[in-house]
Amino acid sequence: MGQFESSIYNKLLEGTFDSTILKTCNLVSQLSINVDSKVYLFMDEDKREKYTLKHIENYKQFFSEETLALIKEISHPSIAPILDVITDGDHLYVVKKYIEGPTLDEILIQDRVLLDSDTNYIMTEIAKILKYLHGRDRLIHRDIKPSNLVFTKEGQIILIDLMSIRSFKESQSGDTVYIGTSKYAAPEQFGYSQTDERTDIYNLGATIKLILGDYKGDSKEKEIVEKCLAFNPKDRYQSIDALMDALDASRLVKKTKSKTRTYLSLISKVVMCLALITLGLFAWNLNKENYGLSQDYESLESAHSDLLIQLDEGKGYSMEGNVHYRNVLIMPHEWVHIVGAYEDPIYDDTEAVLGLNRRINAYGPSLANNMQWLEMTADVFIYSTYNPYQYLPSEIKALIDMETFNGIQADESIKLDYFSDSEKHMKILIVNPPL
Repeated sequence: MGQFESSIYNKLLEGTFDSTILKTCNLVSQLSINVDSKVYLFMDEDKREKYTLKHIENYKQFFSEETLALIKEISHPSIAPILDVITDGDHLYVVKKYIEGPTLDEILIQDRVLLDSDTNYIMTEIAKILKYLHGRDRLIHRDIKPSNLVFTKEGQIILIDLMSIRSFKESQSGDTVYIGTSKYAAPEQFGYSQTDERTDIYNLGATIKLILGDYKGDSKEKEIVEKCLAFNPKDRYQSIDALMDALDASRLVKKTKSKTRTYLSLISKVVMCLALITLGLFAWNLNKENYGLSQDYESLESAHSDLLIQLDEGKGYSMEGNVHYRNVLIMPHEWVHIVGAYEDPIYDDTEAVLGLNRRINAYGPSLANNMQWLEMTADVFIYSTYNPYQYLPSEIKALIDMETFNGIQADESIKLDYFSDSEKHMKILIVNPPL
């Protein structure tokens, strides 16, 4: 068969996908390519819906008819739905709904630092997916990895690839076909024994270990991951339920510690206030002979005041990679999420200060109302008043009421500080941008 005859373009001309949802779609682009498969993006222009088509050559050496039948029946809110499976000679075509959002791989490439609470959440969400699969005739995924997991705008973790699934068979000593990614694969995936639920637990541990990186802190999640990665399956968690119990226990420990830290923080603030009062009284009683020094200080204060005026006017000021936007310090490692309305001046306004090389993700208002998602993906959250107050999550509404929000004058802003339960600090800026 010639190259064109087997190409996606020829298959479209032949009407191979006319029985699928792709009949009303246009081919947009090729998303990925490797030795055995290619993935294409399609768009239904009328419905504004996107779909992917995965083309696998010589599929019979990888997938049995039983596997294809299994994946067709899978239905879970955190698994990308498979809409059609088409076989054509040695070619397999899998049609799925396209899931918007970065993969965990992409988040890691961008050097995003995740907190323990973020890691716990990701592990728990993946564990829920595996619990569903393991509960369906002991389906084993065998290829849990960052590039197969999308972090959506709603704060969900979505598994986007099912093509490695097999059903556990009690009488079998090993897998018929060895599938998996070496970087995340358990020892048994190289032929030591048959894969089972503990294989997925290993894959999950390898994925999370990559997220944790060289974390040196006292992390309960790190201990959990190390148990997931035991060489002998008998030394790992023996079920997803056991793993989820460990994650639940870890969260309870952190909540107790968080309350303790809150009390200590309050005490330290009281001590600091007393120290400042004492220092102020001491300075007030200094001899007036220091008047010359005061004049020097006043000249420095004047220069600093001029700088603050520039910042208040929205003019950028950078030093060693740090940037000020409307008197908010934004450091090079911080992720900035900007939410504006259609053709909102907030985008030009921020670009003028932050430039194009900053980590800016610009989203519409409907993507701003999930606080869990914002906590995990944003260090600085800039929200334009061209969007309605109602789209703000309740946690931010607790910091600013509607009357104050609507009262922000043109070209003015209000800065808010938000601290999550895990004590992550997020800078929030509500801006009424200039026209």
